Amino acid sequence: MVVEESIFPKRAYMDTSIFISEFRKKDERHQVLTDFIKKVEKLKKPTLCYSRWALAETYNRLMKDEFLEADILRFIKNILETNKLRSLNIKPIGVYPNKNYSFDDFFNNLGVDLIKYKTGKDRPGLGDIIHIRIMKNNRIKTILTSDSHFEGIPGIIPINISNKK
Repeated sequence: MVVEESIFPKRAYMDTSIFISEFRKKDERHQVLTDFIKKVEKLKKPTLCYSRWALAETYNRLMKDEFLEADILRFIKNILETNKLRSLNIKPIGVYPNKNYSFDDFFNNLGVDLIKYKTGKDRPGLGDIIHIRIMKNNRIKTILTSDSHFEGIPGIIPINISNKK
């Protein structure tokens, strides 16, 4: 994948698949992520954002894959404490930056999103729709992912690190 500074966004949201690829060092996607990180390191410090939801989903997925819970917790704790993914600075974001936005507001918006985005062959699941809502609430349009679920979602620009294009 070519990563050009002129087209790479100033802010991007990191999907759960990025954290899973980082944790699974023996997986082929880990090497793909390594290559991608090397390219991003050369750029003028884009802001890479993540949510606690992405980390909760990472924990859940890795536990299903029968990794040791202590290893998963250490991995997540390290991210939360350092706000780093290897050498890259990453920024935690909340469900919404506005203090007047409530959890009820979030779930009302999520209900609308569930109906709106649950179409098509490779439609996003609830977890991905939560990511989309967090991105929209924080005015982030680009998502770094290795999944195809975000393709075709209006207002979302997926950068699939698994694509060689």
